[in-house]
Amino acid sequence: MFDLARNKYLEYAHSEWILALDCDERMYERDLIRIKKVTDEDKDSNGFFIPSFQYYGNGQYALFFISRLYRKQEGIFVETRRYICSICISLLCAEKI
Repeated sequence: MFDLARNKYLEYAHSEWILALDCDERMYERDLIRIKKVTDEDKDSNGFFIPSFQYYGNGQYALFFISRLYRKQEGIFVETRRYICSICISLLCAEKI
């Protein structure tokens, strides 16, 4: 179900870069500055692993390094399988990384 929503926003996204975060995730503020820098300067990469915190309840968050920032392009999609790997898999299938 989540993959349908994510693929829909990929379809309608107008920006060159997409940052996908779930409502229960957080990022370091300093990473926003890094994201701005790499998206402005990097012309060759198609995606980046960035740290994010996923909420587990009771005030607990777990740190993950997930490909959540990627360039919008043909062949990028989210699959029903575990989202953590699906963007990387679609980049590989499209021979983008």
